[in-house]
Amino acid sequence: MAFLPLDGPSLQGQHTLTTSTVFRVKVGSLEMEERDVVTIQSLTGNIWVFFGDEVNVPTSSDVRDKGFMQVKNTIASYEAGTKQQIYILADTITCDIRFAERG
Repeated sequence: MAFLPLDGPSLQGQHTLTTSTVFRVKVGSLEMEERDVVTIQSLTGNIWVFFGDEVNVPTSSDVRDKGFMQVKNTIASYEAGTKQQIYILADTITCDIRFAERG
């Protein structure tokens, strides 16, 4: 199976994560309409990444217990359509992140 190249729009954002408040990755009030991929980089610390289910907003405990870790300075891209919500949380310190939604 071949992957199709990303040829749609993209939006970029930044946010400061804390260890207690879960952040839903999106630029603006909703996920980008034609989104296929989300790319995330944490500049200052490790973060937890959690895929949501469109119904329940996870708690910080959910994200830590069930999510997976992305380490500082790595850039990771995740397949995530408009209905796939991605939540992130700082691990042990406040983290400055950069992210993009791409189609």
